[in-house]
Amino acid sequence: MGKKSLDKGKSGEREFIRLVSQLTGGVVQLRRNLDQSRAGGDDCLGHKDFSFEIKRRKKVTDGDITEWWRQTVGNAGKKDPVLAWRPDFQHWRIMVRPPYHLFGKNDPRGCFTMDIELFCKLLTDPELRRCCEKAG
Repeated sequence: MGKKSLDKGKSGEREFIRLVSQLTGGVVQLRRNLDQSRAGGDDCLGHKDFSFEIKRRKKVTDGDITEWWRQTVGNAGKKDPVLAWRPDFQHWRIMVRPPYHLFGKNDPRGCFTMDIELFCKLLTDPELRRCCEKAG
């Protein structure tokens, strides 16, 4: 991976972390995983329930999302996988898996995709969290 691509990824992670902090009123404080390139794992640390994979690209295809989702699930361990991505000149999109698997856990077709504002509500609103958990 080239330096420009790595820099864009780091910048995207910092942008995502800053937005989550702002949109949750500072309740959720994530931080970059500085060991991720060496040891793998989450792009962001600081949440007990979610494993984050953050992607920042010029353009994003369905194939990219499928590949990234598999990576996200593979890194998640026992946490719930969260994939966040933002193409140039567009808003952040967040993908989470419901408590049930319509197409298998590695297949993004059964996942929910939302904007970052709704995702931050999900992070901070216990009633919304319980509602989503009951949906399964």
